[in-house]
Amino acid sequence: MHGVRRNARDYRDQWHELAKRHDFLLLVPEFSERDFPGTEGYNLGRQFDQAGRPVPRDQWSWSAIEPLFDEALKRFGMVTNSTCGGPLKWMPHSVLSNPRQRPARPG
Repeated sequence: MHGVRRNARDYRDQWHELAKRHDFLLLVPEFSERDFPGTEGYNLGRQFDQAGRPVPRDQWSWSAIEPLFDEALKRFGMVTNSTCGGPLKWMPHSVLSNPRQRPARPG
């Protein structure tokens, strides 16, 4: 996940060689300032809009990760590695704020 500067391309470029060398798929979603404005839109998961009103769960920024991950598994015929907790590591505050966030599933 990119940082507060929304620089997913930089993260992708920095991880590219390592991903090739160790043969892992690198997924680098970008949460733009336009679509996920301010701290509320990205860092806090877009659970509330800028006026403080609740946003439907399927529109949270965190809700985009699981479908992206599932699509990568399906598209590339991949399975998870449950021995190391799965390939997807979540930020702790997102798990605490989204109790329905599923844990990594055995492959």
